Amino acid sequence: MSDNTQSAPALVPALRHRGLTWLYDFVIGPTTRERTVKAAIVTHARVEPGAQVLDVGAGTGSLGIMLKRSQPAATVVGVDGDPQILAIARRKGSAAAADVTWVEGMAQRLPFERNQFDRVVTSLLLHHLDDAAKAEALVEMRRVLRPGGTLVVADWDRPGGPLMRAAFLLVRLLDGWANTRAHAAGQLAPAIARAGFANVAAVAHFSTCCGTLTVFTATNPVAGDGPNSNGELR
Repeated sequence: MSDNTQSAPALVPALRHRGLTWLYDFVIGPTTRERTVKAAIVTHARVEPGAQVLDVGAGTGSLGIMLKRSQPAATVVGVDGDPQILAIARRKGSAAAADVTWVEGMAQRLPFERNQFDRVVTSLLLHHLDDAAKAEALVEMRRVLRPGGTLVVADWDRPGGPLMRAAFLLVRLLDGWANTRAHAAGQLAPAIARAGFANVAAVAHFSTCCGTLTVFTATNPVAGDGPNSNGELR
């Protein structure tokens, strides 16, 4: 792991308030179609035996556990800045007999070496961050991802119609207008591309009671490959 001496970014608890963290799984599961969306992340990550996989913003560990179960011969690491929610992840991982490593760290300053992972995934993290922090987190994800490696992102996207637009208002009220503005405008794909990723693609869309969730994939370009810098979906 890398040595980082700068002050840590501010932590935003999963449900905005520490006292609500214990409710996270009860809230997120039914409101975001969690198992279906995370199953799509696992499918598009295409984790191979021996792969090194990082889940950024691991939360209570559901995605990390699913990744490990999908490919027991992979090494799965979950990182989150909230020690309270990581304690839940550790308990869930132990109960599921899933050998996932849980690490405390912020997405904007990942405590890992460059090119350490073959796959980086993240779910419902980026909309908690303002535009600058979002950009920093994506650059960090690219830094720790090996050239040719795959990034999979699931987060709120431009609402698919009036009903989804109305539903997304609740998320924006709870999580903040400024940091969800890019999501409401469908600008997450360009943000991923600006971090230097190539082949940015929206591979799945899900209508939920809180708005439209989209799964994106992208790759860390190898030497000589140019990133899709204009943010167009391929």
